[in-house]
Amino acid sequence: MKELLTKCLVIKYSCNVLLSGPPASSKTEFLLSIQKEVPNASFIDAANASGPGLIDYLFDHPGTSVICIDELDKLRKTDQTALLNLLENGILSSTKVRKTRSIRMEGVKVFATSNDVDRLIGPLRSRFLELELPEYTWEKFLRISQKLLHNRHELDEIMSSKIAQVVWSRLKTRDIRDVLAIAKLTKSSEDVEFIAMTLQKYKRRNN
Repeated sequence: MKELLTKCLVIKYSCNVLLSGPPASSKTEFLLSIQKEVPNASFIDAANASGPGLIDYLFDHPGTSVICIDELDKLRKTDQTALLNLLENGILSSTKVRKTRSIRMEGVKVFATSNDVDRLIGPLRSRFLELELPEYTWEKFLRISQKLLHNRHELDEIMSSKIAQVVWSRLKTRDIRDVLAIAKLTKSSEDVEFIAMTLQKYKRRNN
């Protein structure tokens, strides 16, 4: 996956990538890594940005070479159309009351994530190379948890394993972000039990 994304980034031809898959499958981590490592790359959270906001941002940053859009499916259909126009003809345009503007942004690449690709308009979706990330197995989830908690919080394998087991089996979110959140609050095994019990009782559950 990393090697393929790297090829898509370095080739001179237009290449846009859409990462789909279940929540907590590390889709956003790929975008954040691209935004960090690639010059003139911008990260945009579509869940908290309107289409006009996205377009205004790009007008203010015409040198953007790579656009990383998290949760692309959260954009309205009209906003998706504006993005489609950019990908099709390399022209960014905006029409507002008494104000029309456009700039050429040829060669821009878009890397995006989506939890529900069916919410994307067909023509926009067709502009992407779609890659689906699988859910973690327990073995991978445990290994990633141990590595992260050792590097970020200097926790040993026993404590890291206990936190991973709690998130996987008791909270059942299977979300690495929950592993990290618990680790920040943990100083002992008793802390893990207390936090797990409290989260089980009070953590908001999505439908």
